[in-house]
Amino acid sequence: METRKLTEGGILSAIQIILGIILIPTGIGYSFYVEIFLPISVTLVVMRCGKKVGLLSGFNTIAVIMLCFSNGFLALYSIQALGFGVLTGWILEKKWSVLSDLLVECLLGCVFLLVLDWMTAGLLGTSLLSDEVTDMLVAAVPTVDETTILCVYYLSIAAIPIASVLITYIGSLFIGNRLGILQKTTKEKYRILRYYKRTA
Repeated sequence: METRKLTEGGILSAIQIILGIILIPTGIGYSFYVEIFLPISVTLVVMRCGKKVGLLSGFNTIAVIMLCFSNGFLALYSIQALGFGVLTGWILEKKWSVLSDLLVECLLGCVFLLVLDWMTAGLLGTSLLSDEVTDMLVAAVPTVDETTILCVYYLSIAAIPIASVLITYIGSLFIGNRLGILQKTTKEKYRILRYYKRTA
């Protein structure tokens, strides 16, 4: 069974690497590949093969992409995608409600993102979140006082994981259902989302 899981994880990791090598040079690697495809595929590996194989598959993908493109920022964004993927796979196995899943994942995703940014600032000397959010704030609210800017700044950082969490969570359930890898708990969560309009 362990050999089968490792084989399936290796095949899925090879697919991740091939798609990364194809998509990243085209310019859509940061948007489609890193933000959408990579976390969903890692979640599917975790649901199918377990957390250990999911982590191994994700790190293998990140290592090969790092060697191919020698891009530190791409590797950091890929680590973020790996973290969201493993987190989503772990939470989907819990017997919680869908809203509890999303709340816990958003909170943990925010903490993970802040720790990753803190480590990035320590290693590279620059903060990825600070640069992006500050540029957006200066363009949006140029004449507001410093307290308001700091407030909006931290709220913006807290809101960053929400989109990734929603896309990864919903996409993994729907794609996992198509692939037939959902178990009892994940099947129930899929049904809740699938028939949300009827039950709301």
